[in-house]
Parts: sequence; structure tokens; C-alpha cells
Amino acid sequence: MEMNRGGADERRRPGPMRGPPCADSARSHFPDHRLSADGVEMHIALDYLAAYGLTTLLDGPLRRGRARVVNVASDTLNDTRQIKLAGRPRPVTLDLIGVDDLAQLNPRAGFVPFEAYARAKLMTVTAGFALARDLATTWCHPCSGLCAA
Repeated sequence: MEMNRGGADERRRPGPMRGPPCADSARSHFPDHRLSADGVEMHIALDYLAAYGLTTLLDGPLRRGRARVVNVASDTLNDTRQIKLAGRPRPVTLDLIGVDDLAQLNPRAGFVPFEAYARAKLMTVTAGFALARDLATTWCHPCSGLCAA
């Protein structure tokens, strides 16, 4: 997936990033199955890949400064039912067995928009743990808001 490097180009911003956190608040919801120009389902492309890609492009400035990245997720990963009046919660699933390409996630066959959105947010939370481990000396639990130094 090609990303517009815009403000993430280190030649334009050579110094460390300081100040308020960089908040990943990408969110989208599509009622029907749509694909990005790269063939990736749009919930995955916007809610997961865009924010993850931007964070990795900002790797150098983030490491040099005292910046934080805040991944914003949704409680939908705990319960994908749209109406939650009765019954048990239905957590989102992410089965990667046999998946070789992100374009295989949230396929047209059996597409459920709310579950596709929740799956993308689950991927954001999972990636947040990996990024926290790789980029920072402080961490934030993506779901609870607990932070530690």
C-alpha cells in the first residue's frame, strides 16, 4: 500500500517530535463492501493501515522526541451485536489461518459491516501493543487507558 508521506517526511521535519500526543483516531464505517485502490477492504485500509502506516513513517521523530502515540479503539471488539438488549456478548474474531495478504480480510462473501469495523479496531489494538513494545519506554494499554512509565 502506497502512503502519502506528506508531513512524515523526515527531510521536512528533522527534529524530534515534542508536545501533545499523536492521536490515532482514524475511524470509518461503510454499510457495504468497498475496496481501497490497493484491493484492501476499506475498514482495514482506513481504521488500521492508515494509522499504523503513519506511525511507522514517524518512527525517527518519535524516537528522538518525547512523543506519545495514542491508539483510539472501540468497545465493538468486545461485542459486535448492534442491539445489545439480550443474549451474550459476541466478540469479534480474527482468524489469520491461511491469510497471506490483508486483502483477504473482510471478504465480500459473508461481509457484515459492523464486524468488519470491529475487526479493524482489533487489529489497531494488536498493532498498538507491538508498536508500544518497539517504539516507547512508556506504554498505554489500548483498551483501558492505563498508562505507565
